[in-house]
Amino acid sequence: MKQIVFNTEMVRAILEGRKTVTRRVVKPQPIAAVKTLYRKGETNFWRTHGADCWYEFRAPCSPGDILWVRETFTVVPDGSYIYKASAECPDAWKGTWKSPYYMTMEAARIFLRVTGVRVERLHKITTEDYKREGATPKWEGGGCRCSAYVEGCMDKPCPNRSGYEEWCYAKPFTELWNRTIKPADRAAYGWDANPWVWVIEFERISKEEGKAK
Repeated sequence: MKQIVFNTEMVRAILEGRKTVTRRVVKPQPIAAVKTLYRKGETNFWRTHGADCWYEFRAPCSPGDILWVRETFTVVPDGSYIYKASAECPDAWKGTWKSPYYMTMEAARIFLRVTGVRVERLHKITTEDYKREGATPKWEGGGCRCSAYVEGCMDKPCPNRSGYEEWCYAKPFTELWNRTIKPADRAAYGWDANPWVWVIEFERISKEEGKAK
């Protein structure tokens, strides 16, 4: 069994059933000369080649693996757990929240089964992928500022205009992606860098089922 960390926003998306895939940076990144990654049989190894050399590296998980989720939490005096993603008044616990990295498997409440793993460039993501990532579109309230707008549709969604839906999902996802990358690493792993990423698809299972594996 393996662990995986999600921030509070993405934990909520998992709990609501909106998030069924996550993208994680391939580390180390293939050298710049690499244009294609080749899978080795049905295993979780992926082979890449540069100008003169072959490199081989392993995916972080394989289909069928069970992942337990680390998330922001705190412990109350009776020994039970409060999770920030589900707390009605998160500010009431300010100063007591513990980093996901301090969570043990016993405290975990979310377990996932990996259903697919592939590797691709970040910019290969599609509108459907944005939705499965749990991204929230930005057309509510202020409307959508899509590149295809015409006079009179700047302040509301315009579903008859090509490209509007993708734009409304893409902008919040790219902002979310960059927030998860440390500022010092954004040149290498930020959205504009278009890094290679592992695409990990999953389904939620019960804690009992997860721990039984």
